[in-house]
Amino acid sequence: MARNTSNWESDFWYSLSRGDGVHYPLYQDCNYRKQQGWCWDDYQEPVRQILDNARLDERANSLPRHEHGNYSQLSLPLELMANKFISDSNIHCPPVPDGLVHRLDINRELEIYQIPLKTVHGAAWYCTNRWVVHLNKKDTHQMKRFTLFHEAFHMMARSKFGIDKHTGAHARGRFIEGMADTFATYVLIPTAWAKEQWFKSRDVATMAAMFDVPESVMWFRLRHLGLV
Repeated sequence: MARNTSNWESDFWYSLSRGDGVHYPLYQDCNYRKQQGWCWDDYQEPVRQILDNARLDERANSLPRHEHGNYSQLSLPLELMANKFISDSNIHCPPVPDGLVHRLDINRELEIYQIPLKTVHGAAWYCTNRWVVHLNKKDTHQMKRFTLFHEAFHMMARSKFGIDKHTGAHARGRFIEGMADTFATYVLIPTAWAKEQWFKSRDVATMAAMFDVPESVMWFRLRHLGLV
């Protein structure tokens, strides 16, 4: 991760640091929420169930179509960061390579292990100047990819807020988990690519295979963009 950040990126991390990791820190003043009517804080549980492929059929139409592409004032700079990461990596079409995750923190090594996990898809730790990510061996390849970039967001947050700290905005909480899911979605399914390919295929399963992501994640992304 670059040492120098733009003003909008610095503002993003500062705003995130004001929260407790559980709730959206700008909830009361967020213009996106006021104008468009929903955000992660209001729909956390349905979104998590959909992204986890649980009760997908039941929840499929429970979320409103979201044609503006952002949930909140924090999701806009988060997408800009994801887009910049993709652009700087010189990637121009799906699928995004797994190996790009190593570029998120060029100052530290990243070790990735697949182990059987019972209740989570993955976890990330900082150990002696290196990151260690565990992925659930039982998950599909596509879910492991999503989890990998989800954990990458936690690595970025800890780098910003202090690697050795275990409290504060970077701690695991419902809202921070939502931000991590959002970042993974933005990286793996950039808006421009999603729109371009959707107008060609018009099929969620085809899109999921093309971007190498879980079908539930693709469905949610297309719903988020107002395409389904």
